[in-house]
Amino acid sequence: MKNEIENTIKYLQKGKEKEIKIKIKLASQSVVEKYAEFIDSMVLFDRKRQELKVIIENMGSAMVDDDLNFNEKREKIKELESEKKEKEKELLEYGQNTILKDRFKILKKLLEKNLDPDDYTEDDYNMLLNEDFWNEDVDPSDLNNFMNDNILKDVKKNL
Repeated sequence: MKNEIENTIKYLQKGKEKEIKIKIKLASQSVVEKYAEFIDSMVLFDRKRQELKVIIENMGSAMVDDDLNFNEKREKIKELESEKKEKEKELLEYGQNTILKDRFKILKKLLEKNLDPDDYTEDDYNMLLNEDFWNEDVDPSDLNNFMNDNILKDVKKNL
């Protein structure tokens, strides 16, 4: 509990800009480790996106490849289209089922350890522990910054 951070989280509900304060005292070792695993999964996700980009580029190259006749181009593009659909499906499933769920599990664990219910109304406390709030009402870059700043707060100071 070396470095306590007081955060102001801005969010949008029913068209109104609001903010709420969150104080983080402790990012436990388990949260830090899970967050490191999460970052690794983000790197893997980005690698999969790059693979999709290469498939799309190869589709474009196949269209203008002078060494292929019309039927060969059509077959090559058909093959690449199949690869593209499979990669898109993989990315969608991985993004929705792994990344977003893992991110919230880490966030919730951090919040449950640090939020004092006496500091919030019951509605605000429940809102902060609700996945939809973080996914729908908070800007993604604000969420990412919140997690980075608070989970790595003591790690950064020790480097």
